Amino acid sequence: MKKLLLFIITCSIVISVNAQYKTVNINGVKVRVNKNDKPAPVIKSNIGEVQFPLKSINKTTHNYSSTKSAATPIGVSTYDLQTNASIDDRVSNFSNTTSAIWTFSITNSLAAPDRGTGYNHYDGSAWGTAPSTRVETVRTGWPSIGITANGAEHIIAHEFALFAMKHNTRPTAGTGAWTQNSLPLTNGTLFNDWPRLAVGGTDGNSLHLIDILAPVGNGGSLLQGMDGPITYSRSEDAGVTWNIAHDILPGYDSTLYAAGVGADAYAIDAIGTNVAIVAGGITEDWAIWKSTDNGTTFTKIIVSDFPFDNYDD
Repeated sequence: MKKLLLFIITCSIVISVNAQYKTVNINGVKVRVNKNDKPAPVIKSNIGEVQFPLKSINKTTHNYSSTKSAATPIGVSTYDLQTNASIDDRVSNFSNTTSAIWTFSITNSLAAPDRGTGYNHYDGSAWGTAPSTRVETVRTGWPSIGITANGAEHIIAHEFALFAMKHNTRPTAGTGAWTQNSLPLTNGTLFNDWPRLAVGGTDGNSLHLIDILAPVGNGGSLLQGMDGPITYSRSEDAGVTWNIAHDILPGYDSTLYAAGVGADAYAIDAIGTNVAIVAGGITEDWAIWKSTDNGTTFTKIIVSDFPFDNYDD
């Protein structure tokens, strides 16, 4: 009797387990599928033809920090073209404060007669009021910012109408009136555009500047057989004088860069006496120029060698 009862219980368990599965044939191989893994059934809604599940399904969740802070608007611009290629580092930190810049205009027009540098400053506790006018006294664009160790603030932007480079500075970051000057021209007569600025030096008061000579298509001239070559400039006294003015980097010549790399296809950074410049394009070599003596000399390092020199597409 006990054996019969045990047999009945065993059969009941087997039947119960098998009831949870069905056999399907996939390419001739039988696979058992758990019925509990089937998706929830759906029914039609009374509103339109949208189908809703009979049972609720967990919504997708996204992980994020509970301490995430909201963005703070610091200014506006209706001038959309903030760069032609890579974006400049337009934020500068100094002594727990931050200065930020952008190409500013609020005329909502391509002509943008009010175009110039939009500027705002964070004093360690709050951002200032969004600007309603540019920093410069003339129409400029493509600003680049740096703060030297003496606390002075520097903004360099190009004045495209006159092909001049404007340098605005003030003794204390975040406050005071700006003083505007024009930077030296290449070879005394040629003009430059689209600047990028970095701060370095043994005392933190060196300004390192790269830009390109105005291309022929923009009213410029060839230099050493190149159209729109990158040039390098340096000031070691916080912009009072420039002891290097628009030098051509070593290994940057007409055999490789006859057509240039284009506006904004370059970047610069500096830490102490180390200066690094990177430039290139889709049809040119990508290279780094590195200096360990505060920009006096540079060594060129090929990062990516484009196989066809001076490729003309």
